[in-house]
Amino acid sequence: MAGSPGSDGRCMRLSARRRGPSVLGAFLLAQALVSVPAAAQDPCAPPSGDTGFAEVRVNLSAGTFDHVLPFDVPARVCGTVPAGTTSITVQYAVSKTANLSLDSSCRLLAPPGAALQPPAPIPGRLDGTTFRVILPPLEADRYYAFCFQRRAKVPDDVAAKFRAKARDVLDRGFAQVSSGTLTEEDSRKLRGELYRRLLDVTGAAVAIVDGTVFDASPGQDELRGKFRDLVQKILTPQIRRNRIVEGNPGQAIPPLSERQHDFDEALKALRAPELADLFTRLDKNAVDDSTLQAMLASQNLTAARALVRADDDQLLLAAQGRGPGEAATSLTDPDQAAVMANHYDDDAAALGALVNLIRKVADAPPSSTLRTGLREDEVASLRRQIDPKGPLVRAGNLAFTLNGLAQDLQTNLIDRAAALDALADKVQIEAAGVEVVDGSTTGNFATSQNNYISADAGLLYPPQLKTAVTYIGVNFYFRPVNKDANLAQLGSFFGTFSRRFAATIGLTVQSVADGGSGTLQTRQDLFGSQALILGGGLRVTNSFRAGAGAIIFKQKDRNPLVSQYSVAASYYFSLSFDLNVAKAFQGGLGKLFGGGS
Repeated sequence: MAGSPGSDGRCMRLSARRRGPSVLGAFLLAQALVSVPAAAQDPCAPPSGDTGFAEVRVNLSAGTFDHVLPFDVPARVCGTVPAGTTSITVQYAVSKTANLSLDSSCRLLAPPGAALQPPAPIPGRLDGTTFRVILPPLEADRYYAFCFQRRAKVPDDVAAKFRAKARDVLDRGFAQVSSGTLTEEDSRKLRGELYRRLLDVTGAAVAIVDGTVFDASPGQDELRGKFRDLVQKILTPQIRRNRIVEGNPGQAIPPLSERQHDFDEALKALRAPELADLFTRLDKNAVDDSTLQAMLASQNLTAARALVRADDDQLLLAAQGRGPGEAATSLTDPDQAAVMANHYDDDAAALGALVNLIRKVADAPPSSTLRTGLREDEVASLRRQIDPKGPLVRAGNLAFTLNGLAQDLQTNLIDRAAALDALADKVQIEAAGVEVVDGSTTGNFATSQNNYISADAGLLYPPQLKTAVTYIGVNFYFRPVNKDANLAQLGSFFGTFSRRFAATIGLTVQSVADGGSGTLQTRQDLFGSQALILGGGLRVTNSFRAGAGAIIFKQKDRNPLVSQYSVAASYYFSLSFDLNVAKAFQGGLGKLFGGGS
């Protein structure tokens, strides 16, 4: 019988009745459960002979039992699970009302006060991909919801997929740590995010994370314990990187952006007229001097000439360590830090070449090609450019400093990235060892709602009639009763009274009429040759019953002059055996004592 969607849209609700082909249970495993291929031989085929259990099969993927679940007796449930499963457990909730509901994580939604039981999940026994779990006796007239949970190791390919996500979580998480020490709160947030990403990758409802880096329980902190050294290898270069980028006011260390701004201002100062005039004069003198031509065409002096002639936008790019058309540098990417360092190195080399050129010009004889056409006041202005505190030297020093900082930035980012990779590898290994729980169902089913009826056959003795007769009858219990249940295992005698007591109605098999053979008749049967019995009884054992009640017959009036018979009753005591109703009535009541079945 197919199930219908539950109220939460993810559950399967299936109902069961005492009679009819209804399916009894509902189970819905999380998305991570894969279908189990059909086996050539049914692994849950019930064993031959009496096992002492009610044997039940469950299909976890379909959410069905193979037949009506029993009550009052333990049931052994058999099913199959995907390969790699390490354990399976079950819990259930019970309610007297039909609004029993659990969500996909086995959290009880209704009714108020309901709870999963037993408190410790019942473990199943695994044999390959087949499991068996024993359910305790269920109550009748109750609604049940079952929660199966399967544990399995995270597959290697899933753990490998998780590594990339773990690396991203660690990168972003550690970037939020402002000190050189991972605090308890920092660690808790990181481990919580790692746990959530693990669940995303596995698709499972719950991950069993005890003793791993994902464990967020009090006193358990692998990031500050087992992996502490790796964490420090991440934080130490990160602090250095932050000092470069953000500076440290307490140590009078300016941020990188401030140094770049100073470099930008220093480069703008190079647009002095004497430097532009110098290149103009040298270009003119180099017409007849091939050596000077080669010097001016060198890479460094070409770059220096470009800086002297650059506009504000071009100088801003140079100050930021960028080339034309390049996007803003990511200060968390070691490759981009390397590009920035190369730009600063080129600028430092260009400015150094320009300083050397001016020094040669200033020191050259007035008649040389380098000095031809330059006045003494122009040479003096050039000397001020290369003074230790002059703008050209200052720009060169800033380029050299920024180059060193960019290289340090690259080194620290590389060290941090390597430590992140190492920690991500460790987390991947832990993920591969984690057991993931695939959550089960939120369905419910009802146990039998019909009272139990059984056949009764035995011997009764009415003392007033002074004769014993056999009888057949029908017992009506006032609650469902499972005849396979062992009364001794269900509780004390008085505790099982409702399972033992039943009202009885029946007919005698032999006649209770007297008279004949010359004796006077005083009574007749109520129906033909049978008397009616009305009473009740208690099961002493599973099949043996003691009872009492009234036997109904016809009795002759005590006045000998009156020949009429009227209905009369007499009390009786009885001993009987319960028989299956269907079996008792099969072939007619007369076969009960004739050896028929």
